[in-house]
Amino acid sequence: MGDRAAFGVLVTRYQRPLYNAAYRLLGNVEDARDITQLVFVRVLERLDEYDPQYRFFSWIYRIAVNESINVLRHKGREEPIDDELDMPGSDEADPESRLLDRQRSDHVQRALMSMKTEDRVVLPP
Repeated sequence: MGDRAAFGVLVTRYQRPLYNAAYRLLGNVEDARDITQLVFVRVLERLDEYDPQYRFFSWIYRIAVNESINVLRHKGREEPIDDELDMPGSDEADPESRLLDRQRSDHVQRALMSMKTEDRVVLPP
């Protein structure tokens, strides 16, 4: 039972940064969600490979990056940006603010996706 609770803590702590890293590389909501789930499966499978001499986040982040790169290689191309993404806090903002936020987010995402994968990997989560 303790292992299940500990795993829940890991998911709670690392889910968002891993998702963000995967999304930054893939530019696709569904792929980023899939990678995030896959990373936790890999952690369970490979926990005995973790060297506590190093930061746990570095190890788990590297798994997320590697799995994301595998998806890019498998697809042979980068996916287009998902135009249906909801902006955080978009319910509270007026329509003009939401539009400006959306345009700014799209612009940043296009700029990120125009970078080489190797360059996107070095961006912090």
